[in-house]
Amino acid sequence: MSIIWNKRLTATSGYCHVKSQDDEHYCVINLSDKVCDSAERLRDTLVHEMCHAACWIIDRKKESDPHGPLWMARAATVSNIHPELPEVRAYHDYNINYPFTYQCSLCQRSFGRYREIADKNVYCSSCKSRQNMTIGSKDGSPPSSSIR
Repeated sequence: MSIIWNKRLTATSGYCHVKSQDDEHYCVINLSDKVCDSAERLRDTLVHEMCHAACWIIDRKKESDPHGPLWMARAATVSNIHPELPEVRAYHDYNINYPFTYQCSLCQRSFGRYREIADKNVYCSSCKSRQNMTIGSKDGSPPSSSIR
């Protein structure tokens, strides 16, 4: 099994890719360097993905529901053996720390991005407005511009 940092994972904290060759089962755990930005998130993501790996490598099963009964049993085993750890959950609810935040001045919906959007045709996915998207940054500096 390999564990790698994956720069392409931007909304999920990790992913366990399973594969087999010549009756051998392998896993590659991908971790997001953007979402796993604290020791706690890294720990929780690794525990979660190791439950997927255990289902594949130890139990030799890949369920149609990746968080089905087999995965839940593995997660419960972790909680029983290590009660000091937080409960292993099927999905994370992390507030992702995006460097740039856009907010629509019409409907007030905000969304984050890892890079500043250079294209002036930014539009709000909620109200479809193509104007007045205000850009802020997480370092506390004032908005750098408005896209109109």
